[in-house]
Amino acid sequence: MAKSNKVSKVFSGAWNGFSGIGSWAKASKKAGSKAHRATDHVTPSSKTVANIARNKFGISFPTLESIARTANPERMKSILAAGETGQNQQIMAPLISQAISDKIKGIAAIQTMNSTIISETANASVQIKKSINKASLSNTKHNNQIIEENISQEYALEAEGRRHTHNNQTVIMNAYVGEYLDKSQQRKVLQQKVNDIHLRQIDDDRNYKQQQLQLLQRQGSLADFDLIARQELNPNKIENRMKTLPQGQGGTPIITRAISGIFRYIKGE
Repeated sequence: MAKSNKVSKVFSGAWNGFSGIGSWAKASKKAGSKAHRATDHVTPSSKTVANIARNKFGISFPTLESIARTANPERMKSILAAGETGQNQQIMAPLISQAISDKIKGIAAIQTMNSTIISETANASVQIKKSINKASLSNTKHNNQIIEENISQEYALEAEGRRHTHNNQTVIMNAYVGEYLDKSQQRKVLQQKVNDIHLRQIDDDRNYKQQQLQLLQRQGSLADFDLIARQELNPNKIENRMKTLPQGQGGTPIITRAISGIFRYIKGE
């Protein structure tokens, strides 16, 4: 009973303290309007938290600022009283909380003990049954997987054979295309060389005619065209020589060498 009265006094003091804090706000409105107030730079930027402080904890920042500014002893006493109440609550609340918590935990421990024994018994029974079923299932699964692996291996070997055949065909085709393009490029280069001779001959013929006209302008009927040097080119001679050029090193086409190499690899040579 003594403990109950003491706790009641502590909580009653806390209530009076918070009520006193609430009264500061009313008293500070008139005093603050007359005295010079410092500009508040903080609470306007944190209105949500300031409202929580006022609504849930009875803290008014304007009131605290007014008390600090006016140094009113009576109002300061109410703040100190609220602080003392808070200190008492900090001392008593953990003691009360611990005592009630221990009682609740003791009752819960007994119930937990009973529940654990029953639960473990049920779980053990189920686990034994699961172990038996798992062992049986594993045995059946093993036999089925062996059959599936054998079938999978057969299909894998067939797929590898198809892949190997496809890759061989790709290698041969790539070699053939490469050889064809190389020969085509070679013919293009050689033909361009022959064409260069034709073009140079056309340029020389044009230059020869221009020199004839210039000579006529200077010498008139006395002009002798034999005095003009002229280049005589023979493209046919170059074309005939091109036909005698070798068509690759060793005389063995690339495609033939590629196919021969594939078969030697298959035979393990």
